[in-house]
Amino acid sequence: ERIGGSAFQYTQLKEIAFPTTLTTIEWGAFELCNLAEVSLPATVSAMDISAFDSDTVINVDSNNKKFSSESGILFNKNK
Repeated sequence: ERIGGSAFQYTQLKEIAFPTTLTTIEWGAFELCNLAEVSLPATVSAMDISAFDSDTVINVDSNNKKFSSESGILFNKNK
């Protein structure tokens, strides 16, 4: 499944639970939403750099093959 570009941009979304079928998050999908923290499932394999606000804490399932996180900061798996 995919979340398209600007899908929730400028909304007042406070939290979201991603399905384990999610694979892609496109440009600006959650930009300016005020999301404090999100958790990405292991299935996410593509995400645009501007999918979230820069101050959103991003946690990544440890089984994700593409991404990782440390202290809420997103990295590729190899850091």
